[in-house]
Amino acid sequence: MSKPRLLADENIPRTVIIVLRKRGYDVASIWELRPGMSDEEVVELAIKESRIIITFDKDFGRIALLKPNVTGVILLRIPPLNPPYIAEKIISTLDRIENPYGKLIIVRKRIIKIITLIATLDTVETMSSSARHSENYYDNYIDFTTI
Repeated sequence: MSKPRLLADENIPRTVIIVLRKRGYDVASIWELRPGMSDEEVVELAIKESRIIITFDKDFGRIALLKPNVTGVILLRIPPLNPPYIAEKIISTLDRIENPYGKLIIVRKRIIKIITLIATLDTVETMSSSARHSENYYDNYIDFTTI
């Protein structure tokens, strides 16, 4: 599977965006495109361009759970103090998740929580059969202490 397309919220450090791009990710950045966009405008842009939002803003977690067609959200719940650490957490998370689209992915220091959002037809078509049966009904966790 190809690497997912990402949309960095304006709270994601520039260094993180640079690292992700160097690793081959297609990353659009709100602070490069139009700083000050509302959360709703960010979501609409992500949907329009089929991008997964990366953010520290908990509001996007709520929006993802309430808006069934959100492309996906990676919600970072780690200290935003060290950009290389943030970039590595994002990359290691994406490396462990087969298909991050249609999911709310909450990244903490040692655990990733994966919540499959209400599936749209496109999301269901891109999910494997086993993923449809397990992830639609259960939250999944990845424990970094065992890796």
